[in-house]
Amino acid sequence: MSKRDSQRRKSNKNQNRQACEKNTWRDDLASYAIAASAAGVGMLALAVPADASIVYTPGYQSVPRQFETGKWFRIDIDGDGVSDFRLANFIVGDEGWVQIFSDVRGNQVVGTVRYASALQSGATIGPAGPFQRPASLMEKWNDFSGIFQSTGPWAGAANKYIGLKFLINGEYHFGWARLSVKGTRVALKGYAYETIPNKPILAGQTEELATSNPQK
Repeated sequence: MSKRDSQRRKSNKNQNRQACEKNTWRDDLASYAIAASAAGVGMLALAVPADASIVYTPGYQSVPRQFETGKWFRIDIDGDGVSDFRLANFIVGDEGWVQIFSDVRGNQVVGTVRYASALQSGATIGPAGPFQRPASLMEKWNDFSGIFQSTGPWAGAANKYIGLKFLINGEYHFGWARLSVKGTRVALKGYAYETIPNKPILAGQTEELATSNPQK
């Protein structure tokens, strides 16, 4: 065998070995990807992050008591500087009520028979509704002779959700606001909305996931 033939055989052998190693690496990677997927383990190189489409605004704010109309607690869900809804915590003598109003024509809340519904975490808020407009009661109460009584879906509600349907650039979006209501004490505990028009959102949902975990 000539020296040139020997060098050519050695070169071909090295190329075959490199190709074999490359194919083995690819096979190993593919096998790991399948195993990792089955085990629920993500791979950075193979991950395709979903575009976030839910905007969540956390916080805690007491809704002040009002002894006359015209004083509102306003909520700007999408942060565009325009109030979308307003809450009222009215007190008139020994009676009072909590009510939500729309600040934009066409905005609505989930509810029936003049009342806004107190939704559980995970409830779907979407085109199916049902919706009320433009003003919906949440709770009514009275305190006659030291005996306090309250009625309505939000009476004594702790960490419930009000479903919202509101307009952005002429298209409907869905969202929620988390509240607790007990007599004259009303607290807003954050809100969120879906940036994709007409896409439902779950009460308490704060991020776009394949499996959402609503706040408890």
